[in-house]
Amino acid sequence: MTRELEAYLSGALPRSEALVEATRSLDRKRITPMECEEVRSEDVRSAIATQRGAGLTLLTDGQLNWQDLFRPLVESSEGLEAGALTRWFDNNTFYRKPTVVGDLALSDGLPHDYFRTRALEGAPWKAILPGPYTLARAAEEESGGPPRGERIEGLAGVLKRAARWCVERGAKQVQFSEPWLVYEKPSEEDLEAAARAYAAVAKGLRAETVLFTFFGNLKRVFPAVLDFPVDAIGFDLTATNIRDLKDHAFDKGAVLGTLDGRNSLVESPAEIVELARHAQDDLDPDWLALSPTCELELCPRSVAERKVAALGAALALGRESL
Repeated sequence: MTRELEAYLSGALPRSEALVEATRSLDRKRITPMECEEVRSEDVRSAIATQRGAGLTLLTDGQLNWQDLFRPLVESSEGLEAGALTRWFDNNTFYRKPTVVGDLALSDGLPHDYFRTRALEGAPWKAILPGPYTLARAAEEESGGPPRGERIEGLAGVLKRAARWCVERGAKQVQFSEPWLVYEKPSEEDLEAAARAYAAVAKGLRAETVLFTFFGNLKRVFPAVLDFPVDAIGFDLTATNIRDLKDHAFDKGAVLGTLDGRNSLVESPAEIVELARHAQDDLDPDWLALSPTCELELCPRSVAERKVAALGAALALGRESL
């Protein structure tokens, strides 16, 4: 490897019970927006402290007020609106379907409320955005509409501006979350359109880029995804067997989804490091990072905190033994 082992989150953390109760009380007009914001800010500080205490190499603000992966873009883009409530793959959570209602543009950046950069000031941090393919799939109309390739291209322009907005505010890494890329096998035309989208999004971006897949087997797009112009590929090890990938030169970083974000069982640091050792031996990537398989908001907060602690312990152990 060309650099030390790293570790960081791959998605949102769950809200604390206090924040859940505060947002409900706000909806019922029992507390003021300022009172709710005080609880949210404390939750953000706690989420950052948990990651910092675990020794993670890049931090996030926890994304604690993200209603779903797409909402910051939807709320800041001309031509996009939050549509019907839709199940988030096969999980018991939901998102508002991004709906294209006009010409797409992101003019003034992302809502600051969604990116608590002041809370992260002084710390190396990463931004998490939907990938262009997943955003395009989520935004598809039930019938009709432009060809998928055109939609991917149009939404890539919005994502490029969003990524630059994050980097201008200090993000060292931008992760593009792409569950749809591996949930079912895309056509060759869709893969080519996605590759062009990444070429447009990543061009001139002064930060590390990670294409992070989950909820499916990376083998569905392998080895074609290795040609995408990103610095690293992330994948879910509950759905992907490392041995299925070892016949091709993995000349990028590999972000290993080693902690199951959909299971309350907390993995041991030794188990996590053993998976990393297999990846290092079989893939020989440029560098390795450890992460959860997906957003930890699918687990209770106490479980998520224990998983973050296990991730940090695995990072320390792996740096000693890998």
